[in-house]
Amino acid sequence: MNTLIDAMLDMPRTSRLPLRVRLVDLKALGAAVHMELDLVDRRVECRVGRLPLVTGDHDLLRQVMQNLLSNALKYTDLRELAVI
Repeated sequence: MNTLIDAMLDMPRTSRLPLRVRLVDLKALGAAVHMELDLVDRRVECRVGRLPLVTGDHDLLRQVMQNLLSNALKYTDLRELAVI
């Protein structure tokens, strides 16, 4: 719930900022976000296929990737091995 509230509070701030569009390597971005996840006491395997270079705002794409991966982690059961 705190994540949702934080995201809602960030929306006005991010919508006022100009987009900083540049080339973004989604595979490198995904790997960086994966390293930031709290995986203590969890066995999680992240499988990532080929991801393209895209044009977009690096910070906003990072936020999307963080939301996707943290939601995937949150909704996997505490099982022996979770695959995302």
